[in-house]
This record gives sequence, structure tokens and C-alpha cells, in this order.
Amino acid sequence: MRNIHAIMLAVPAVLVGQANEKPTIEQILDKHYSAMGGLEKLIEVKTTRATFKMQGGPVSVLGVIESRQPGSVRAEAEIMGQKKIEMINEDGGWDLSYSKPTAMSKKDVDEGRFTINLFVSPFVNYSEKGSKVEYVGTADRGKTYKVRLTTAGGNKILYFIDISSYLIARVESSDTNARFSNYKMVSGINVPHEFEEPTPGAPGSMKITLQKMEINPVIDDSRFESPKK
Repeated sequence: MRNIHAIMLAVPAVLVGQANEKPTIEQILDKHYSAMGGLEKLIEVKTTRATFKMQGGPVSVLGVIESRQPGSVRAEAEIMGQKKIEMINEDGGWDLSYSKPTAMSKKDVDEGRFTINLFVSPFVNYSEKGSKVEYVGTADRGKTYKVRLTTAGGNKILYFIDISSYLIARVESSDTNARFSNYKMVSGINVPHEFEEPTPGAPGSMKITLQKMEINPVIDDSRFESPKK
């Protein structure tokens, strides 16, 4: 009986110790990869195509985002009757909305590359891309792990990973404050299908809903070709 009593007294102390134990970034990412479908599956993702609807107040926009690893993304949308096209590849980024392409700043290109992993995971092979990842604590009253990713270009992005599901709950950067939700399995990958962030300079929020998500679609190389000078 004494041994049983001693064990019962020790259990709460052990549980408290585990709750206060600081997780390593490796432990967090391992569970995050598993929640997303597994690291092997994530590494196999080379291209994505997302057809989306963006709603901000009375304005509704339809568009497509295509991406190709390791550093290419193309976004197209029609806004108030005008087609908006932006493209980033390994050489740089351009606004292709008009007859004469306009080069994007290095900062905008670096931040735009965030979109490449928007629907999969930003942490896959992060060191090979020149990025750094670190665990910086908990947030949201202990409901999320706060992970900072510093890109090769020096931009810092905070990812808030749900402690229960190990899925990304929201993202904060210099120009983004988005919440991720409605995860659904697509070709073995757990993909967020809804994104919501405050509307800059206006009340309410902007919501993006994926209408169709494709993993490893065939995308013609011409979609990511640098514009001719």
C-alpha cells in the first residue's frame, strides 16, 4: 500500500513537470509534419494549384494561385473587371498586369515566396532554402506554439501552431495577420481551405476560401518564365 500511495503522490508532480517542459523545435515540427500528412508526403509536393474566392465586404474576387518548388509562384485574379497577375521565380518577381512588366522589390519577392508553401507547410526543407526556424514560446493563453521562421532574405514570419492539432492556426508578418481553418485532406495532405485576415484601413475582414485544391498538377514551364527585356 505504501508503494501505491507513493506512486499516486508522484503522478501529479510528473504531470506538472511535463506540462512545464519546454518542447524543442524538432519535437514541434515532427508532430506538425505528422498532422499535415507526414514529412515524406510533404516532400513529394512539387507543384500546387489553388482556385479561390476572396470576399471582402461587398467585393468578391475569383482567382488562381500556382506554385512550383523551390521558388516559383504565380497569382491571377480579376478585380473589378481588371486582370491582376503577379509572378515570382528564382530570378525575381514581376507585376504582369499591364503590357509592360514591372519588377517587384526584393522585399516583396521574399515575402511573396511565402505563398509557395501557403497550402502545404513552410517548414519543409527550410534549412536548404536558407531559412532559420526557432521556437519562441506559447501564445493565445497557452493554446498555440509560437514558431519564428526567418527567411534567407531576412524577413521574419511568426507561425502559431495549435497545441492540440499541431496544425497552423494563424500567421503574422510585416504585412500578414491571417487565420487558417477548415483543414481538409487532399491527396494525402492536410490543407487549410479558409484564410481570414483584417481588411487594411477598414472594418471587417477579408476571407479567402479554396474552391479547388490540386497537389502536383502539371503546370507548363511558360507560366513561370521571366518576362523578356
